[in-house]
Amino acid sequence: MLALAGGAVYPVRFKIVEISAPELLVLASDPQPEIGLLYPMITRAIFEAEADGTRVTVTQSPHSKETQDGATAGWLGCLHKLETLLGS
Repeated sequence: MLALAGGAVYPVRFKIVEISAPELLVLASDPQPEIGLLYPMITRAIFEAEADGTRVTVTQSPHSKETQDGATAGWLGCLHKLETLLGS
């Protein structure tokens, strides 16, 4: 489950469809019309080493205009939590 700062909670259901350690993780999810996701979703997370850490780039599609902002906020929140847990 993903809980956003405003208190909204969203189920997160992904299947891992590809891993290329350590740089790529590809996830797939089925449509979730109850939260506005009408189509199957593909998420790619790319991990790139940098001098002082790791750059993580997440892309996810397809999104409608209505779901894009929430998805961006959700991923930023998740990555911030990960950064806090790793102590960076």
